[in-house]
Amino acid sequence: MPISLNELIANAIGPDGLKADGQLTLPRSYGVYEILGEQDNIYRQGNYPVRLRELQKDFPGAILKYLFSSKEDAVQVAAILNAGDKKTVPEKISRQENFRLSPKSKTLGQSIIHPSKILIELFERKPYQGVAPELSRFLFIGLDANYDVDIEKRSIFPKVLEYHEDGEKFWHTQGVHHPFLLREYRGDGKRYHQNFERIGFRAEHANLISFAELFHLPSIGRNKLSVANLDVAHLKRLNQAILEGDATHIFISSTVASLMRASGAFTWLPGKPTETKDVLPVLFRSGDKAVYSLLHFSSYGKYYKKLCLQIEEIRKIIAQI
Repeated sequence: MPISLNELIANAIGPDGLKADGQLTLPRSYGVYEILGEQDNIYRQGNYPVRLRELQKDFPGAILKYLFSSKEDAVQVAAILNAGDKKTVPEKISRQENFRLSPKSKTLGQSIIHPSKILIELFERKPYQGVAPELSRFLFIGLDANYDVDIEKRSIFPKVLEYHEDGEKFWHTQGVHHPFLLREYRGDGKRYHQNFERIGFRAEHANLISFAELFHLPSIGRNKLSVANLDVAHLKRLNQAILEGDATHIFISSTVASLMRASGAFTWLPGKPTETKDVLPVLFRSGDKAVYSLLHFSSYGKYYKKLCLQIEEIRKIIAQI
């Protein structure tokens, strides 16, 4: 079951007993900070107390709301508080009245949501693959996580569940980053992960990588998603993961970028790359963060040569870490 806000807040600590260690504390602590808005409040997270000082330069009224010894607790609490703040949702999305899909909903039609209740429950708890988007260094954002309709009947299904429960552990135990790369799997999605594998990430990088999709549940079939299909809270979490999380290298395809723009949830995303001459065009850059325009890993034909060049560029980035 998902951890509730109250359960997370129960883990909060006080500053007493923490020693100053430069701009941080010893032991390390992580705050959730409240910024008072004209209509609604916004919540940010980060190392205490340095992150609070940074925020107070731009927002003098920013205060420490909660303090945690676990970074993941701080990330989750900030995400939940922001997701609960519906009035800050851009107008394009807010008109959907915070649409949230349940397993029995027919709103999107029977062809898009995967019928597996097990997969749906997994995605409701963890709408991402690998590490949490907020904690990743390399964040790959796609449209939807697509599975064969009869995946539950396949011999690979226990491995799929193992992967979704703990993608980092799966990589170390199975030797590949995704179950679709296992010899026993025959189906769609293999090409995507074979090309991703060519980047050269190894199991030692498993704690740095996250796959997240704009659609928050598992899907079936070839779908043309629209803004009406998307979940407000999930988009807000992705937006915060990009802007406030640990990811320094974020990758999205042109199709994903178009839907992100249409949603109105990613107001920082420009209409075209700011740096267009590179093999891996940069859509957005802020500090040490960069959002790149990347071809889909399933690309073939005339696009495949460019994909190979982009993979080489990502490999160069890995060599620097």
